[in-house]
Amino acid sequence: MRKLLLFVTTLLISMSINYGIFVNQANASSSYTETPTSDGGKIIEWSSNTYVQYWWEEDDPNTIMYTSEFTGGVVKIKKQDFFNSIHRIQAQSVLPVPDYIQDTGDLQIEFVSKSASIPSETMYSVELLANHQLKINVLSTPFLAKNAGEIFSTGPNSAKYLVDLKLRITIPGPPPMTTCNIEGSYLASGSGSSLVKTIKIPVYDEDGDFLYYDYKYYYDYLTTNITDLSKKNVQAGFGYEFKVVTDYSNEYYGMGDGWYGAQRVVAYFPSSDSFLPKEVELEPLYPTTNWHNEWILPRVYVEKFSGNMFYSQYDANRDVEDELLDGGNKWYTPFKQKDGPYNFYIRAYNAGKNSISAADSDWVGVCGSPFDDYVVRLVRPDNPFPAGVGSNWQGSEAIITNLVDWYYEKHAQGEMPAKSDEWVN
Repeated sequence: MRKLLLFVTTLLISMSINYGIFVNQANASSSYTETPTSDGGKIIEWSSNTYVQYWWEEDDPNTIMYTSEFTGGVVKIKKQDFFNSIHRIQAQSVLPVPDYIQDTGDLQIEFVSKSASIPSETMYSVELLANHQLKINVLSTPFLAKNAGEIFSTGPNSAKYLVDLKLRITIPGPPPMTTCNIEGSYLASGSGSSLVKTIKIPVYDEDGDFLYYDYKYYYDYLTTNITDLSKKNVQAGFGYEFKVVTDYSNEYYGMGDGWYGAQRVVAYFPSSDSFLPKEVELEPLYPTTNWHNEWILPRVYVEKFSGNMFYSQYDANRDVEDELLDGGNKWYTPFKQKDGPYNFYIRAYNAGKNSISAADSDWVGVCGSPFDDYVVRLVRPDNPFPAGVGSNWQGSEAIITNLVDWYYEKHAQGEMPAKSDEWVN
């Protein structure tokens, strides 16, 4: 009797993305991690993580079959042709890229490593799709996997081999902005998942005779999202706040079974000001045993006179004689930040049985600085503050009043400099 066979593609990854597959191509899966760069770009460590799975029927062991779960198309090929040195199987997966990337030439793509089934370091191609995705095609050869001893049995009449290509893809930051009509792009977002339980299920034929064991797989998931962004545009040196929401779920275990949601959330910024770090641990609003949680930035403290900022009132760099102000639970862009999108990236860590992670990103537009709001006027050193001395000049009035003698050497008593009307409101 012909035996039935059911196979399942199992992939354990820390971040998930969606893929498209054509008929006569193997199933493809991939994973990637991202590191923000100082120019607002990112470095992606990408891995194909693909298994080519094939099977044969007991009464016809010389015919190999493999399939695509996305199209349902089954490829049948003679065993000697399948293991021929020139037979190659193509798989593809896609990776999101920012919308300002217009050509693959904008990217720096470096080969890192490959499995034995991939003929050479050049057995891949990349194509930029219209929906801001990078399609990566990978070619593998069953012949090479067999020679390297990397064919693994998955059942009585089935096997698989690994197609693992690793690339390092550097995406540059967004182009400089020349106006204040700023539109940014997102660095990345992604959920995490992992395998938490496998159930062994016996499979019988129509007569009740045992055939083999099948397996059912259960996963857990983590998602994270940036919400409640207080401002979409700020001047350089100004602050903004946001909230991060994390949600964990589990297909097999319940909330009382000892698995928890995200234990940490870290925000990564491209630059920082004063004594604030570029990597900031966010604070949970609820216990980290919860599956759902919300996270906010820690409180910032600002020295009134110097403007120096700290996340601790007791920072070693503090001037204890300078009054400390409450800066709120915010992030402050540097005063010297150039106009343009200011990207930030967050990642949630250590959720569930396998410490999965998830990420999200957002941006604010930086346009101008507080100095743009200053009113410039000429003053007389004998009466520099006719409306009263502002807090930033109190105790320092002599810097101007000591110029009285010099000033009246240049200008007659009561006379203002030429063209002064242009500066006086």
